[in-house]
Amino acid sequence: MEFIVLEYTIAGFMPVILAAVTGTLVVQQVFGDEPVFFIPGIAMDSYWDLPWIFLEGIVIAVLAAGLIRLMVICHDRAPKPIAVRIILAGLVTASLGFVVPEILGVGYDTVNQALQGSIPLMILLLICCTKLVATAINLGLVMPIGLIGPTLVIGAMAAGVDGERPSFRARFLRYSWHGRHDGRCAASTSSGPHGLNGTDSQS
Repeated sequence: MEFIVLEYTIAGFMPVILAAVTGTLVVQQVFGDEPVFFIPGIAMDSYWDLPWIFLEGIVIAVLAAGLIRLMVICHDRAPKPIAVRIILAGLVTASLGFVVPEILGVGYDTVNQALQGSIPLMILLLICCTKLVATAINLGLVMPIGLIGPTLVIGAMAAGVDGERPSFRARFLRYSWHGRHDGRCAASTSSGPHGLNGTDSQS
């Protein structure tokens, strides 16, 4: 709120500071002080990666706009009774979670797997889209689910898709090299000393 109204006061910051310190102490006492995410070494291979990063930013912006738009649509069409909204939110989440269990819970384990590059490309896309739909519907139905955690998972899955680009490029080059190599071997075999049909041309 201080960032919105541009008023910074001690009375406004003290509750935030106390909540942050208390939450950190409780989490470290219960879960330990190990980091939540294990981030590998990330570096650009060349400046040619910059256009891909720019494109990734555009894709994530489109995902954010889609999340907001779908949330507004669900909010405008949500039923008034809170019991009906809770049932609808539960049915949608359970149905999507049955198909894609990775969208359930906080999702930090899924984010770590995406950071390590251990999730296939199609699964990343599936988790990203399903988590976006589930989050937008639950927020549109005014469910107290929070926004930071789900958007973190959605962003990590979208970034993981771009992270699969080097491995996809390596597979493409490997398959292309094998195809050219097999073609050259076949050509050299067919045009060898035995002629085109594999028979001795001097007999």
